[in-house]
Amino acid sequence: MSTVLAVAAVAGLTAALLSSAAPTNTAAIDAAERFLAVAVVTVAASRARRWTLVWGAALATMGSAFPALLLGGVALGATVFMVETRRRSRLLGSLIGAVIGLLALRLDIPGPTGTEALLGLASTVPLLWSGYRRSTRETRHWIRRGLLVLVAVLAVMVLATAAAAVASVSDLQAAVESTEDGVDLAREGQGDESSAAFAEANDRFAAARSKIGSWWAGASRVLPVYGANLTALQRTVRAGTELTEGATSLVSGAEFEDVQLEGGGVDLAALEELGPKVRTASSTLAQAGDLLSTTDSTWLLPQLRDRLVDL
Repeated sequence: MSTVLAVAAVAGLTAALLSSAAPTNTAAIDAAERFLAVAVVTVAASRARRWTLVWGAALATMGSAFPALLLGGVALGATVFMVETRRRSRLLGSLIGAVIGLLALRLDIPGPTGTEALLGLASTVPLLWSGYRRSTRETRHWIRRGLLVLVAVLAVMVLATAAAAVASVSDLQAAVESTEDGVDLAREGQGDESSAAFAEANDRFAAARSKIGSWWAGASRVLPVYGANLTALQRTVRAGTELTEGATSLVSGAEFEDVQLEGGGVDLAALEELGPKVRTASSTLAQAGDLLSTTDSTWLLPQLRDRLVDL
């Protein structure tokens, strides 16, 4: 058993360090989940029936691209060898499971969003179930108990996040409306009025951030797909807070039409006075752009992706 656990640990570390799978779009959480997923598949495969290894290796190999395809072919060949010779080896089973788990995280097939994830599940779920069924009664008891606790904790997390999201809706809507008003006023050269609108938007974004960005609302970021969208929402609200704060400072006390001279031309002195504010705003925009660029994920809802583009 210690050898199987060692294989599981090495396979898990490989997945954590080398795989790019990002079900939650939070680097540390994704690395931990990749480690656990591959390690569990590896241990389960050491006990699973051989046909589930053939099935898993075949699907994982079919969905892999070169050179991972070669590794899958080796695992499939080893599995067929076990079946044909009627041999059982927990060590060999764990090695095959490690390959299946690693390949399932880096499948490369065309199709709509989720196709690769579904194929990955199809290749691993049968062997996970078989490994569970062939475990000792005591092991199955602790697995069931652990899963019940996990489901209960995740349910509480989801409810807390949902409550925070509902409580944030009115603040976010008001923040967006005030931001749009501020932009329109700034385009008309009305600096003070624009500043007031951006300040109102900033207060509303801050209020929403205190709710949706709280630790009790953000705990469900560990959930695949759900966590990716929650992370994007939290980063969007943070970016909105920073952008409206920078906009408030930029347009405060600045009547942009004062830069223009009567009869044409530009007042260079007035323009120079705007320089520090403009440079600060430019830096804020760059930082917000960097923050928003980290929100991109395959799993984002179309509505949220559209909002990110607007922002």
